[in-house]
This record gives sequence, structure tokens and C-alpha cells, in this order.
Amino acid sequence: MPAPTTIRAYLASTALLIACSAYAATDSATQTTYRDLSTAELRTLQSQRTDARILATALTASSSPDALDATDLDDTWSAWINDRPTDREELLRDINAMGAAFGDILVRELGFQWQYCKDAYGEGPCVVTLRGRGDVTIFPADFVAKRHDRNESPFFEVAVLQIAGSVQQMRDQWDKPKE
Repeated sequence: MPAPTTIRAYLASTALLIACSAYAATDSATQTTYRDLSTAELRTLQSQRTDARILATALTASSSPDALDATDLDDTWSAWINDRPTDREELLRDINAMGAAFGDILVRELGFQWQYCKDAYGEGPCVVTLRGRGDVTIFPADFVAKRHDRNESPFFEVAVLQIAGSVQQMRDQWDKPKE
């Protein structure tokens, strides 16, 4: 089992920041804390999910009325990025909506769970998995915003596959018997 340290690693092909900590709720080295989402934060997340479905329906032939998948998000993003809003409030609403849908994919497909995280780099809703065994933490809205800043498209399907591979690699490393 790896030593309890904090690692900040980039997946080379997507520059995806995954925060990994071997502590369950608080990492004293970086002061990372996790808590459940508040009722107000859950309401905001639900509103963002609705916004994501509205965007997908308006911009694509999405047939996933309840749960968008990575293909739906890539299609939506590709249509949106070429004609994105210029109004800052609308832009942030759309980025947050697609971030919420992306986080939901990680929850549904890879076993992450929504939490609120605070660390040296900021704070906000995040998804986390491998609690107490690596604490893989992703801030979905930030993840999407960074791709917006780089004008990157498409990226959701590839990101889900890469995150799945990284999480599995961490699981394998933790489950590997000591020699």
C-alpha cells in the first residue's frame, strides 16, 4: 500500500488535475476538507442538471432526457463552443451546467460521489472516489472551464476513459500485496 502522502498529478494528454490524498476527511499537509453538499448546494446542482438537459436538447439530437452521457456532452459542447454566449452570466451558467452533467457521469459510471471540498487551491462542489485510499477529487465545473479557456473540443468521452483508467490503476496499486 502506498505511503499516506499527497500527490497532485496530471494526466498528460488532457492536463487533468486529479488531487490524490491518502487521508479520509482532512489532509493535514494541504488542509483538504470534504463535507456533504448542503440542501442549497443540492438544489443548485439539480438546477444545473436541468440546464444541461435543456442545452443538450436545444443544440443536439440528444435522446437522453434524464441522464446525459459523455457522447451527449461532447455533442452538446461541440455545438455550443462554436456559438457560445458572450454574456458572462450565461457563459458561466452553461459551463456549470455541463460541469454538473460531467460530475454526474463520474458518479454514475465510476462510483464517485458528490461532496464539497476545500483545499489550498479553492473550494466548491466536487466528485470524489477512493475515500481513504487516495481520495481522487475532481472539480467538474473547473474541469469544463479549463477546456473552455483552451477552446478544447470534444473531450468528455476521452476524459471519462482516462479518469476510469487512472482510478483503476490507483485501486490496483492499493490492492497490490506488499512484497
